[in-house]
Amino acid sequence: MTSQISAKVSAEYKIMFNHTCERIGISPSTAINMFVKRMALTDAFPFDINEKIDIPNETTLAAFKESEEIIKNNPEPGFSSIEEMRRSMDLENEREDKT
Repeated sequence: MTSQISAKVSAEYKIMFNHTCERIGISPSTAINMFVKRMALTDAFPFDINEKIDIPNETTLAAFKESEEIIKNNPEPGFSSIEEMRRSMDLENEREDKT
């Protein structure tokens, strides 16, 4: 049997959370279930709550949002191979050298 939990979080953290879940290949629901199960079984937080972490600033959060929009609007990769990407970078470097 399952039961529902509801929690309010900031919009920025929700975006970051969803992005992280997608990046590691799990659903937000699975991530929350993992947290709840570990906390219930160990009777403690499943991580060090005193550990210092770097919190992304507004510029980084904006970059996350921008990358999500780019991916959503252009699902095709920009290059078909690493060699193609490297050739493109060499061309960019040559243009910079000439200016």
